[in-house]
Amino acid sequence: MPKNWVAPRPVFNYSTGRYEYGGMPWVGKKRTTPADKKALKAVFGNKVKIDGPSTRGTLDPKYSTFDERASKKKDYKQTVVAK
Repeated sequence: MPKNWVAPRPVFNYSTGRYEYGGMPWVGKKRTTPADKKALKAVFGNKVKIDGPSTRGTLDPKYSTFDERASKKKDYKQTVVAK
């Protein structure tokens, strides 16, 4: 996994009965650069899904990840995936 990218946490959507994720979240402090995205695509291919709002960087007040946004909606439930 390239630096500052993490695996997404699936969130269960009760209305569809499926697990969903918003793409690979960025956990770096500053905004992503084209080189950061290129490094991710080099590992996972060009079709890798990226969580857009997380690309702002954790220092941005509007930073969020899909699982944080989905947990605020009534149809979704945060789940813990056992390893």
